[in-house]
Amino acid sequence: MSEQPPDSKVQKVEKPGKRGKKKGSPKTGGRVKWTPNKNSFSVRLALDNQNFNMIDEVIDLYGQLQDVEKKMSFLRWLAEFVYPRRSEAEAEPTKDPLDSLKSTSRPSLSRSELLSIVKKDA
Repeated sequence: MSEQPPDSKVQKVEKPGKRGKKKGSPKTGGRVKWTPNKNSFSVRLALDNQNFNMIDEVIDLYGQLQDVEKKMSFLRWLAEFVYPRRSEAEAEPTKDPLDSLKSTSRPSLSRSELLSIVKKDA
């Protein structure tokens, strides 16, 4: 083995493949969890200093609207912030809304049997 002189530069040879962190590695860098965003915090602080209440303003603006279409549009816009959007799978209706009530495990009664039960209860 021949030794290289200490002043010579040794070139690193990179292995081909994936770079970066391995899956499951802990988070490194970035903002610490629960640290507020400085811009958002400064806006909230400025609004608080002016005694600005967002909910009261929204209610006042809604009350000022006269047109029904504008009110509906306003409510649709507001709902995006209040209620989460449903995925297509959740929003897709079933073929028959009463399917969940139907069961094959219950015995089916004839009309005469049902009438006899009703007459007994009356």
